[in-house]
Amino acid sequence: MSAEGNSMTDEIVMDISSTGKTTGLHFDDFDFSFLGEKKIGRASEIFFNEAEQNWEVILPGGFIPVPEAAGFASYDVARAFEVKWLQGGMKEEVLPESTRGRSVASESR
Repeated sequence: MSAEGNSMTDEIVMDISSTGKTTGLHFDDFDFSFLGEKKIGRASEIFFNEAEQNWEVILPGGFIPVPEAAGFASYDVARAFEVKWLQGGMKEEVLPESTRGRSVASESR
């Protein structure tokens, strides 16, 4: 799926640890409550950059790891990129801010 496409994602990536803790991106269209009590937090934020007049995906601490995480024409396009990037990192078991995570961001664009 292209981050520029209309569909948010065509797959749901989840990590289930040996202790049973499940981690994944939240989707309103898929109810994770069958797994038990939920704890929902932000893995990244999407902000409008007034100086540049575009949208960017920012990791905790205000960190933009690669230019590919910025310069989006709309919130929806930035959100589609965010999902593809973070799920790609989960599939490869890498942190978004790692060297490989930055490559995943480039590939997700």
